[in-house]
Amino acid sequence: MEEQEPTPITHFLFDLETLGLREDSAILSIGVVPFTFESNATYEELVENGIHLKLAVGPQIKAGRVVDKKTMEWWKSQGDEAKWILEPSADDIHPLNSLKIVAGFLRARGQNIEKSWMWSRGNAFDFGKIEHLYDQYDISMPFVSFMERDIRPQPGFVKHNALHDAASDAAKMIEIYQAMLAD
Repeated sequence: MEEQEPTPITHFLFDLETLGLREDSAILSIGVVPFTFESNATYEELVENGIHLKLAVGPQIKAGRVVDKKTMEWWKSQGDEAKWILEPSADDIHPLNSLKIVAGFLRARGQNIEKSWMWSRGNAFDFGKIEHLYDQYDISMPFVSFMERDIRPQPGFVKHNALHDAASDAAKMIEIYQAMLAD
């Protein structure tokens, strides 16, 4: 009997852009990129397959989330490619809806609650904030904390764009895995 190749597990890379360092800081955007280690996906393909949600800040402030002055000054000192995120838009998503969208996106892209790892740059930063937001809206997290993993930043892509940051990191994870297989 012929052995079948195991189905690749889809993992997810998260990146948040925020208005502070505290876990109750307002979140500007959430980027999530699905990937498998076995993939040969390019950076562009990862961006195309990811999701980028720009959150409405007003409802977050009303719900008690905070804005740090120094972080706001830092954002204002960034280039136009990054600081567009500060401008309110009619397309901004209410935080409650964004949480539901993220959970649906994970399911639709093949999340396995027991096997899909959730990656970010520094678990306390991104996951601390998103977990706090889920708690604040009394919604169950769509993944369990023991599946969270950490990756550190790599240069070369558009900085301070949650989707591009997540895609950059997913591309790096695929590259690392492929190199390990080659050895």
